[in-house]
Amino acid sequence: MRYFLTALFVSAGLSFSFVPMPSFAKTPPEVLEPYKKYNAALKKDDKDAAYKYALQAWKAAEASLGDHETTGALAYNYANTLRGKVIKEQLEAMERSMDLALLEGARDPIAYLERGVRLAELRSNYDSDSISKQGKTIDKVIEFAESEGLTDATFYGDALAIKAGHHIRFRREKKALEAAQKANAVYENATDGYPTAYPVFAALYEGFGHEINEDIFEAAMSYQKVMEYTEGVDYSAHPVVGRALGRWTHMRRRLKKSGELEAAKENGLCDCFPYDVKRNESVEPIKRMPPRFPSKALRSGVSGYSIVRFDLTDDGKVKDPEILVSWPPDLYEKSSLLSLNTWQYSARKPDETDEDRSNIVSTIRYDINDKYGRPVY
Repeated sequence: MRYFLTALFVSAGLSFSFVPMPSFAKTPPEVLEPYKKYNAALKKDDKDAAYKYALQAWKAAEASLGDHETTGALAYNYANTLRGKVIKEQLEAMERSMDLALLEGARDPIAYLERGVRLAELRSNYDSDSISKQGKTIDKVIEFAESEGLTDATFYGDALAIKAGHHIRFRREKKALEAAQKANAVYENATDGYPTAYPVFAALYEGFGHEINEDIFEAAMSYQKVMEYTEGVDYSAHPVVGRALGRWTHMRRRLKKSGELEAAKENGLCDCFPYDVKRNESVEPIKRMPPRFPSKALRSGVSGYSIVRFDLTDDGKVKDPEILVSWPPDLYEKSSLLSLNTWQYSARKPDETDEDRSNIVSTIRYDINDKYGRPVY
């Protein structure tokens, strides 16, 4: 199953979400004109104009229509028209659109859920003080969905996935696991057809939860699910995909070390990248000095890894090293290549061929722990 990789996968940029105005007898021209200009700007991909006219249309609707479903739709359009940093007025617009989704005579519970999810997204991109408010927003959305019997709605799953991420932020991995598993169950049964990227996040958070519980096979399969969902996405270019690959290779290594790898493969663990590239695992190192942590990485507190491939000289030195993938990008590559210069393998034996001493693939990990000794994912 493949899911839409939406603007959630972009840290900043423009997001146009079009909501048609509900029809009613007579649209005031002061609302209709900026709305038409907003639509025209969308077609031209003109973010500044779209933002300007979305705001004008919403404000005009507030002045001439007040509490009306059209006002809610236009508030939603404006809140979702991003051209950079989220501002307070956009949060207010999304809150207004939520309230108006429950108007008597035009009540739309699904719209309320969707707008609640979007409000939580906006809060996560506003400032650090909004994180607690994000949690309250999501709790409100989850409670509403459950009270309305909408637990099979995609947006309910999205709210649970965001809740799982909220728990991860505060290192509540067990609660994150519970929320992520509930989200995944919703996605498996949802029939409303709404496109979403959140199953990718739910799978990642589920992996974190399993990993902290030492459920290594389950963690590996959750991370593998992220990789399957996002097939074709550049591992080094996207934080979710890059993070999942790193944790998956680490779980696979632990399964091999514990003697459980073959059983895991029989139960679905794949030989995905980097295990699908030509590789040589017949040689063992004599010495591998750990890499130095780049000062930039220590300051940022970001764990990461580099997957490298290289050949060996006759005397056991590394030659022709290359980075297959490194995450986060432009952080650990240099340190990894320098570390390879210190590695030593056994000298060439008389019966060894060139093939025996080429295409060696290894992963160099850079693990940072928090003050309690727990891994920073």
